[in-house]
Amino acid sequence: MKKKIMVVFSSVLLLSNIAITPIYAKDNSNNEIITEITNNEIDILSEDNFEDRGAKPPKGTSYVDLSISDYTFNVSELIVNVYTNSLFKGVNEINVNVNRINVDKNGMENKSNPIKVSLYKKGSNKAISTEKVELEGGKISFKDLNENTYYYIEFSKGTDTQIYSFDGTIS
Repeated sequence: MKKKIMVVFSSVLLLSNIAITPIYAKDNSNNEIITEITNNEIDILSEDNFEDRGAKPPKGTSYVDLSISDYTFNVSELIVNVYTNSLFKGVNEINVNVNRINVDKNGMENKSNPIKVSLYKKGSNKAISTEKVELEGGKISFKDLNENTYYYIEFSKGTDTQIYSFDGTIS
């Protein structure tokens, strides 16, 4: 009997020394991605905390010197418009080669529009020039540029529900 009491007493003592730490979750009604657990709370990555690449013009001083190397791009989903992730400089002519254009009509029966390719100077929201690339793909050029000026490119199309994907190079 003394042995049974000792076992029960030891078990109670052991259980009383175990710290149970509850973890409280922030509201996750939007099924966001859980990124970190700190201070007993779960931090959640929501769409408000990050930005898709190409959703806005590039910022900062990072650039590709097109006199040294080409810029390769792959646009997996063009719904309205998308920007290059980088600035460009170093040449007086920028060539944009667009390949493998695929159009998901997304239930639409209307005609698919060509892709508009617009060139901008860094810090400006007014296009210097806009050219069109037909759906078969092709190459367009922006000439008479200043090789010391930073530029970026926007790809766009109509505001229908069609989704385009394509790739190519900028040189």
